[in-house]
Amino acid sequence: MEDYDNIYEDLTAQWDELLETIRRGIVDLYEVKHLIYDTFYYIKNDFKGDSIPREKLELYKYICQVCQALSTEYAVGIRQSESHMLHACAMGLCFLFEHGFLGYSGNSLLIGLNDAVSGFYIPEVDMTTYESFDKAFDKGADDVREYYDEDE
Repeated sequence: MEDYDNIYEDLTAQWDELLETIRRGIVDLYEVKHLIYDTFYYIKNDFKGDSIPREKLELYKYICQVCQALSTEYAVGIRQSESHMLHACAMGLCFLFEHGFLGYSGNSLLIGLNDAVSGFYIPEVDMTTYESFDKAFDKGADDVREYYDEDE
C-alpha cells in the first residue's frame, strides 16, 4: 500500500507541475504521454469499486485543472493537434474518476468526450502497452491536424 501512496504523491506532483508548465513553460510531449499512461494504470490498479477515497481526489483536481487550462489555451512547445490530444486524454482520465472503466475493454481510455454527441461513437485510445497508446495518441493528433491547418 505504501508503494501506491508514493506513486500517488509522485503523479499528483507531476500533474501539478504540468499545470504550471502549461501556464508558463514549454511542454515536453514525451513526458506528458508517459504521465497519462502511468496515471491510467495507477487508477486502474489502485481504485477499486464505485468510489474513490477522499484522500485521492487531489490527483483528480490537478487533472481537471489541466483540462481547464487546455480548454482556454494550447500547450506551448507542441503542435495544437497534440495539445488537443493531451486535452482529450486528460478528459478521459477525469471520466475514469467520475464513471469508472466503461470502454470496450479494460485497457482503453475514452477520448473525444467534448466532441461526441450523445448516443454516438466515442473514440478510445488503446492503453494495453505504452507503444499502443503512443501510436493511438499520434493517430488522434494526425486526425485533427487538418482542423488546425498544420503541416504533416
